[in-house]
Amino acid sequence: MKLASKVLLAVAAAICANTIRLTVIVNLRSRRLRRANPTLKVIPVIIGVRSPLHLLGLLPSWFPSRVKPNWSFRSKYDEAANTVGDRFALCMPDSTMLVLCDGRVCRDIMMNRSREIMKPFESYTVLDVYGELDATSYGKNLVTTEGEVWRRHKKIVAPAFSERNNARVHEVVCRIADSMFASWEQSNQSGTEERIINVGPDMMELALSVISSAGFGVDIPWHTEDQNSSTFHSGKHTLSFKQALEVITTNGFLWSLLPKFLFSLPIKFLRSIKTGAEEFGEYLDEIADLAESNIQEHPTNLIELLVKAGSEDNNTSAKLSRNELKGNMFIFLFAGHETTANTLTFALALLALNPEKQKKLFDEIQRELNGNKPTYSDLSKLKYALAIMNETLRMFPPVNNIPKITTGSEWTDIDGTVVPPKTNVRISAVGMHYNPNIWGPTVNEFKPERFLEDGDLEFSTTKLGFAAFSEGPRACVGKKFAQIEFVTLLTLVSQKYTWRVADEKLTKEYVLDAKVILVLNPANPVRLAFTAR
Repeated sequence: MKLASKVLLAVAAAICANTIRLTVIVNLRSRRLRRANPTLKVIPVIIGVRSPLHLLGLLPSWFPSRVKPNWSFRSKYDEAANTVGDRFALCMPDSTMLVLCDGRVCRDIMMNRSREIMKPFESYTVLDVYGELDATSYGKNLVTTEGEVWRRHKKIVAPAFSERNNARVHEVVCRIADSMFASWEQSNQSGTEERIINVGPDMMELALSVISSAGFGVDIPWHTEDQNSSTFHSGKHTLSFKQALEVITTNGFLWSLLPKFLFSLPIKFLRSIKTGAEEFGEYLDEIADLAESNIQEHPTNLIELLVKAGSEDNNTSAKLSRNELKGNMFIFLFAGHETTANTLTFALALLALNPEKQKKLFDEIQRELNGNKPTYSDLSKLKYALAIMNETLRMFPPVNNIPKITTGSEWTDIDGTVVPPKTNVRISAVGMHYNPNIWGPTVNEFKPERFLEDGDLEFSTTKLGFAAFSEGPRACVGKKFAQIEFVTLLTLVSQKYTWRVADEKLTKEYVLDAKVILVLNPANPVRLAFTAR
């Protein structure tokens, strides 16, 4: 037998032996869990859902106990249907995962059980972009800390999302929207009344510009405008602030995840990430230096607000270090940029497919604003616009699952289901959001009315099954920031245009298809045809 054949035979034998070993482990783990919970649905999974083989979709379709790529969003509530307690478990070789779709149980965990069923912080070290990945708080942020360190971060960070900053967000969206609309008009070269726009990239650019201005105090020009008109000049930098910002939003995770020596290799792509990440960090230092040297009496952007909060506290240990400040600004950028942009994109697509909802939105805007541009104080009147945001987030939650882990050394009781130590608990936002026991038979329909207090569901019941911003101590501090941005932009678009799907041959399923790349994204370009009113 040739050497190559022997090697292949040995590899095949090793794979078979390992598959048998994993199967035995998974079956033993499953049997133990079923014995403790006779009514619990238990799914054996030989290759864990966090394995690169699953995440990259490399497993063949015939592989036993296979979880399909994007399984969480694809299945939504299906796996929990007809189960006791709207829950099921995945037993994998290295861990057990309990997936919860019951709004009452999930809310109780988020609100009341954060010590015994807590966030798995080691999974979030990738977000420590400007800090060392060790046990200290150096360079960490609101998302990656716990205990007293987290409380210190929240005490400083949460107040920065103030009414003054919210008003700044509204003002910035109005200004950037004017630039975006001007670019839409310039692009209309067809001579028809319609402007065909791929809205995804424009929503990304708008959200990036908003966080740049309201977060960092740097106004950046729209891509069709003079790129030298930025309010922050590059000086010694090789990249403009906007270019560095785009690098860190696109590839910041690679910078944090991969060993740093890789970025010094003679590979253009990796070196461009190194340059962008380092220069963005330098820009943050310069912006923070400027804020510290000229502390405003009434700051409006987030970095000025954080610097001012630190300057007013004489207790040095209660302040954010420079790297912690930079770490939190990165989190604001990551959490508030792509998620809001994708939500706006999905909302515009949903309204294009549901013209009666689009008309209802416009009617409310006309009734409340009488043809005027929305002021900041007007936004609270636009309840249907906010309901559209909530319904879009229900159908397309940016984060499909909120991860938790049990901390006790003994088995933990979760609403009658007992699980072993170190069990991964998944609060399934998408499972709750598509749970007909909460939302009724119209669960798969786009129905913003369900989020109005006079809707056909009890509002308290609706809120119980809604986890787009999480709940409890770890709830999203930028919730109002995102709401102001969304409602302002949607109002301005609705005042100026009606819109439909550009290619009417496309199915609803194609237009609304989604995939998870860190967060939930449109799977296909969302091309819409806008007509001026």
